[in-house]
Amino acid sequence: MIIAALVGGVIWNKRNAGAAMSGVQFSVPATADVVTGALRNAYCRSGAKSLARSMVSGITVAETGGYAFRIDTKLGDNAEIVVSDNGGGASLVTARTNELYVGSHPSSHFSSGLMAIGAVMTHNIFKLLGITPSAARLKRFQCGVESRVLKELQRAPRA
Repeated sequence: MIIAALVGGVIWNKRNAGAAMSGVQFSVPATADVVTGALRNAYCRSGAKSLARSMVSGITVAETGGYAFRIDTKLGDNAEIVVSDNGGGASLVTARTNELYVGSHPSSHFSSGLMAIGAVMTHNIFKLLGITPSAARLKRFQCGVESRVLKELQRAPRA
């Protein structure tokens, strides 16, 4: 039973990693400038809500210029959100993962004693199996980008 649970967990992790790496893509009925502003308001503001969201989720979003945003996690995963003009006043938003950290969580790495030996063994097993601890977190984040953008666009004042 334990072996089945472990195999199921590894398969689930691989599916999440695959989904995070392939990312999401959606169309928004607004110009690229407006969508970029909505993304900036949703994720990059230095207000208390954005800071709390970043602290709780462990994901930070920074604008890299133009119509692109960089996404980083505490573990070192990185992803991006790119907004491109789709013609006719619409935009295409693509959120995809570029790199996933493989291994056990760094906070579980100990420096001495039996705990250190156990941590090294766990880390090496994670690396051998290709387990990515924050694949599901990035997948959920990517899936939530569309609803967050649409919510910000509804909130924005109409010209």
